[in-house]
Amino acid sequence: MRSGRPHRLAVVTNTHHPTLVPDHLDAMGLSPHIDAVITSVEVGWRKPHPAIYEAVLGAMQCDELEVRGKGVPIRCPGAAPEPREAGTNPTLS
Repeated sequence: MRSGRPHRLAVVTNTHHPTLVPDHLDAMGLSPHIDAVITSVEVGWRKPHPAIYEAVLGAMQCDELEVRGKGVPIRCPGAAPEPREAGTNPTLS
């Protein structure tokens, strides 16, 4: 937990460039609020492959994830959720 926040936050993204999303987050002033940024290009697998979620578990040093996309929480104990079923389609504006 950072800065007195009750939850930790990781951004998981499919991207072709390792610094694209971190640079955007920096530019928007959001980086101080994010504990980890996991990119598919660094992991070597795109969502929804389990390897990218396992990377998040390692980066966040936790055993279970709660994935949110479009406001739908998904309990993810080390396994990838099915994005279409979960309604996940996160975007960065």
